[in-house]
Amino acid sequence: PAYITNALEHQTYDMFQGWFSWLRSAGVEGYLGEHSVPNSQKPWPASEVQKWLGLFDKVYQQLDANVDVIPTVTAHVASIYSGGGNGLNIYGPDRDDVRIRDRNFARAFEQASIVEGHPPVPGALRGMNTSSGAVRQPGFSRSLPGTYGGDYVYPDRADFEYLLSRGLNLTRVPFRWERVQPKLNYPLKNVELDRLRQCFDAAAAVGMRVIPNVNSYGGLYAFTAWNYRPLGSTSVPISAYKDLWVRLAEAWK
Repeated sequence: PAYITNALEHQTYDMFQGWFSWLRSAGVEGYLGEHSVPNSQKPWPASEVQKWLGLFDKVYQQLDANVDVIPTVTAHVASIYSGGGNGLNIYGPDRDDVRIRDRNFARAFEQASIVEGHPPVPGALRGMNTSSGAVRQPGFSRSLPGTYGGDYVYPDRADFEYLLSRGLNLTRVPFRWERVQPKLNYPLKNVELDRLRQCFDAAAAVGMRVIPNVNSYGGLYAFTAWNYRPLGSTSVPISAYKDLWVRLAEAWK
């Protein structure tokens, strides 16, 4: 297409076209779960940020042109953390001088204009990763999962209303395996299930769809703060992951 003007854009275009072709040949739909571009919070010249935003817009043009195989997209990220200098927030909190359970999404950064400029078309879902429920505090493990509302929190109805007001109709809600199942192949933690259920119900109440996302960075399960084992290992077999999702499916029906 005429809007592909340099080598990086060409490489990105070819990468996506390869994916789209593979999906079409398999007769299945795909999901783009996360993509990140910086905003001006990152200590870069404004011209560099604008280059990334330009590429970001062209990626969305490709997605819009192939909605038949990529109907579902969530961008990275809406967070109740201010960003820590990484500049990857698309939406941020109303304030960061109060505990995290008292914060809500209220601020839009430069990438938001790109996301909102490519709203959902009929049959498509466009949304945001709401990542504040997957963060880890120092020393995190299954026996030290952190304090809800202090170390991590799930979005509430006000958050979803805000995202809906920005034209989005989907959220991906990451959460940690260790918090919901502190012992592999054992019953889930009811208090954590209830928190997630309240979060999902809040999204449904305002008309947003939800993708539940077990987000264990690197596929690792934290038995202790010093003992992380990867999915597929003897300590964390694939059967344990199956057990987790069967139990989640039964809980959420």
